Amino acid sequence: MHRILIAAAASLLFAAPASAATRYVSPSGSDGAPCSQAAPCASLARAYGMSAAGDVVQVAAGAYGEQALPSGSAKAVAFVAAPGTKLRQLSNDASNVSFDGFELDGQFAKAPTFGNNGNSVTFKNGRIGNVTDEKGALVSGSNFTFDNVVFHDIRVTDSAVHNECVYAISVPGFSVRNSSFYECATMDLFFTFGHWWNPKPPAYGNVTIENNVFSHSTNIGAGTWHYYGLYVGDTGPDGGTLQNWVVRNNTFETPVNVSRTSSSGSRWVGNVGSWGCVSGVTYRFNVGSKCAAQDKQVSPAASTKTSTAPYSWRNPAAYDFRLNSGSPAIGAADPGDFPARDRDGNVRDGAPDAGAYEFGAGPGGGPPSTGGEGAGGQDAPTDAAPPARSATSTRLVGAWGFGERRGRTVRDSAGSRQDGRVSGARRVAGRFGRGLAFDGVDDQVRVRDATELDLSTGMTIEAWVYPTSVKGSRSVVFKEHRAARHQTYSLYAANNGRPAASEVATDPSYTTLSAARALPLRRWTHLATTYDGTTLRLFQNGREVARQALGGRIPTSDDQLAFGGNGVWGEWFKGRLDEIRIWDGARTAAQIRADSRRRI
Repeated sequence: MHRILIAAAASLLFAAPASAATRYVSPSGSDGAPCSQAAPCASLARAYGMSAAGDVVQVAAGAYGEQALPSGSAKAVAFVAAPGTKLRQLSNDASNVSFDGFELDGQFAKAPTFGNNGNSVTFKNGRIGNVTDEKGALVSGSNFTFDNVVFHDIRVTDSAVHNECVYAISVPGFSVRNSSFYECATMDLFFTFGHWWNPKPPAYGNVTIENNVFSHSTNIGAGTWHYYGLYVGDTGPDGGTLQNWVVRNNTFETPVNVSRTSSSGSRWVGNVGSWGCVSGVTYRFNVGSKCAAQDKQVSPAASTKTSTAPYSWRNPAAYDFRLNSGSPAIGAADPGDFPARDRDGNVRDGAPDAGAYEFGAGPGGGPPSTGGEGAGGQDAPTDAAPPARSATSTRLVGAWGFGERRGRTVRDSAGSRQDGRVSGARRVAGRFGRGLAFDGVDDQVRVRDATELDLSTGMTIEAWVYPTSVKGSRSVVFKEHRAARHQTYSLYAANNGRPAASEVATDPSYTTLSAARALPLRRWTHLATTYDGTTLRLFQNGREVARQALGGRIPTSDDQLAFGGNGVWGEWFKGRLDEIRIWDGARTAAQIRADSRRRI
């Protein structure tokens, strides 16, 4: 474009709070270095030692060996991995730390690939797997959280070995949400108590398990099925009770085993599958086993190797437990007690579905790779995308359907309350119901900045457009970055006289990706663009029309998001807009096609 570019400071790429510093780690770094961007260090431990409370550690893409954080400090430090970051093993004894975007690949060694003894620790948006005859994750400590993690390929070859994807031992305040378990030996998730510890820990509770998919666990040999996906063992010195547990909107392929016989303050709501009824637990709106009047009984309530339970799952053999039309889980969850979004990050409606997925919220994933023959006849680690959200998963952060009949406000239906303010645009017929018409002069919709709109490692922008002019530049969605005098990300119906385009900043300037043909006038077209940290893509009507290799993080800004024009260059859109969605993470072509057919 014919614009004057002012280079932004390199530090904008990894913006942190004003009081915080950013440290850097790279496979090519040195632990004798100061962990700066110019001289990164080589290990997480070195970066942690150099950090103060509130600092962010940016970990560059690449393969790393075993990493360990020491105990003795409780400073809050956030470790953020670039796409393509793999650790052989991570052992954490520090408290108040978080790990975002890491893939832990055990390479089928006989050692846990993740261990935690720290308190108030979060591991999110990652993958943990490829372990033999050991746990995928061995976790203790209070207030630990897994969020949006894929646990996979924990294999057993020895009948004397007890291993799981997650072995949680004495974990008060533990949470696991928005996660998927497949190919886990023995159990997917196992809770127990440290009877052999000296001194013995106190009884624990306040555990939350929600929006997860627990596929069948495995035994020795390919294609085997074991007993349970979720097993709750002892929670106290005398066996314990269920104290303030929340088990909500999970999908269980095989039975759940809860060995505790009593409970206080616990609820089991909106789940799909089979379980026993525990005295004192409040059961509501579950589908499968019936423990209370509001539950819906399905028989059989659990699948076996030779028989699939009648929940009308899309393709359970490929670990796709999304719902088909006619599933008994549709509309069966508690309308007053459910997670705002499903396992895929899609918004649940006022009649939520039981289990981890909302019906019609997105297409099924393909079967996960189980590896192949690697060097020396060993199984190769799994690198393929999981059946649910991946480490670069998609989470809906904004959805504007423009369906209001009047007024100057457009509501955000994604649940984040990022409503927009209409300036000049008129309410007219849209692609679905009502839309907005823009005059190409100064009409726009302004959305105030929010942290949810900072899409550092990946993004998807979608919109229905009905242009009446494609002359000049016609911006559809534009996240302003006024200090740099351009955008952080944007989508165009026309780009300086050229066809529809996407523009994303990953360095002091920005990259433009254009389609080959101009959009048709006075016709609805679904436009979308995605960025996953390695590739920028452009879609029209769900079909990829252009791509370009691109790396780096998208900078953040405190400036507004604008539809139909922007405060940097103007670029006023002329025509109608409808159904704008913004996702944190890159959607697939199939998901984009499904979105285009589904009204906000």
